[in-house]
Amino acid sequence: MEEEYIQNQERLRPSEEKTQEDREKVDELRGTPMGVGTLEEIIDDSHAIVSSAVGPEHYVCILSFVDKDLLEPGCTVLTHHKSLAVVGVLQDKTDPLVNVMKVDKAPL
Repeated sequence: MEEEYIQNQERLRPSEEKTQEDREKVDELRGTPMGVGTLEEIIDDSHAIVSSAVGPEHYVCILSFVDKDLLEPGCTVLTHHKSLAVVGVLQDKTDPLVNVMKVDKAPL
């Protein structure tokens, strides 16, 4: 019985390590510094147009781990700080004040 337990642990260990590596890759893709933007338009399953609060609209990638069922025009999304790729979706209850800070028109 003890040998069976050890064999099972040895068999499961590589999958646990792979899972940990996959999580680290996803975290690396997400990156720590993230921006917030508004989804303007969904082009296809992996691309969209996103506007940020302080800049123009950008044609960006939607990463594969983003829940595409939550994506809809006008929703608030998290973007990667360098590539501006969509890495997450903010729910309305999570993000009540972000739109208050959005600059709609530049002051003269």
